[in-house]
Amino acid sequence: SQNLSAGLNLPIRSWLALLALLIELSTYRRLHLCQKSMGQQTKKESRNLLSANLLVSSSTPTVSVLIATYNQCAALRITIESLLNQELNDFEAWIVGDACTDESEAVVKSFSDWRLQWINLAVNSGSPATPYNEGLRRAQGKYVAYVDHDDLWLPRHLSALVNFIEQRTADLVTSLLVFVGPEGPRSCIGSPRNGLDYQQDDIPTDIACSSWLHRHDLIDACGPWLEPDRLGRSLEYDFVMRAHQAGKKISFSPTLTVLKFPSPEFRAYALKDRHLPQLKYLEGLKKNPEQVELRVLAELAIALRLRPHWREHGVGAHLWRALQVLQSKMLDRLGRERAAVAAFLKWNFQRRRNQDRLRRGLAPRPQPPLASAILASLRKKK
Repeated sequence: SQNLSAGLNLPIRSWLALLALLIELSTYRRLHLCQKSMGQQTKKESRNLLSANLLVSSSTPTVSVLIATYNQCAALRITIESLLNQELNDFEAWIVGDACTDESEAVVKSFSDWRLQWINLAVNSGSPATPYNEGLRRAQGKYVAYVDHDDLWLPRHLSALVNFIEQRTADLVTSLLVFVGPEGPRSCIGSPRNGLDYQQDDIPTDIACSSWLHRHDLIDACGPWLEPDRLGRSLEYDFVMRAHQAGKKISFSPTLTVLKFPSPEFRAYALKDRHLPQLKYLEGLKKNPEQVELRVLAELAIALRLRPHWREHGVGAHLWRALQVLQSKMLDRLGRERAAVAAFLKWNFQRRRNQDRLRRGLAPRPQPPLASAILASLRKKK
């Protein structure tokens, strides 16, 4: 009785602590018995649910993925499937339509995935620049990645580039990208001349943003995407050059992670109910991505080996190449930033851009004659 009397005289805090301990033990026992009766399968589902809840609770995803699209809902579906097949799933995706009028919105919503966000611009801009800038305004990720609406990522694309950019402490990284034409793999965008870091002369003029990953704050240093109507070079090349001129580190990851399907070669907008070459590659990437990678690299090696040697080209091809080199040297000598030279470069780029639009099945954009463009630039300078 003496011990009982002493126990009753315990402070209230001690009683509350004891009560909390009893409740915790009781709860633990109920959970243990419940898990034992539910079996291993339910345990696995519980762990998956916990992982999903942790992912949802994260306010800052690792990567913000931006997809600019225009009336290519069938190809867009395949690209989104390759995105959802990524090993790294801590991402958000902003799919921005350039005033789409097809079923693109329905395609995005059909996946019922909270990570996929759809926006459709009110006015068509005619290039990915405006959709990308809209996506950047909304992006919350530590890193930003881009994928064209008809390209495919290998499952390790995001995880490989996130690991690589952190190892290299780079600002922008790019991986090995293979161009797939109607006949199969035909070329690639490869490494710098020396090492893994790009210098100004190493940056390929045909660099493609589907192979990029960059830090979100890179935009603060080099600015947003510029509209192609203002440029004398491609959007991607302009963006990377501005990043390089801002002193940012750009590195190359020697890993194949992207298959690019150039829309002009497939006449993406000209052919209705066309066969989508991405389908067979996507099926393989879901089943055995390593086998697809080996097959693509083997076919690429064969294509490069069968490419005619320079001695096998005709005189006309050599002359054309010599003229191109001579033109480049002359422009460098004159100064590419001079008003007349810059006007010529811009006019020539817009001409090639219109040629690509025609090949894709889109209407060309208005372009003044070369003389008028040069005179206008000279007047503007004055």
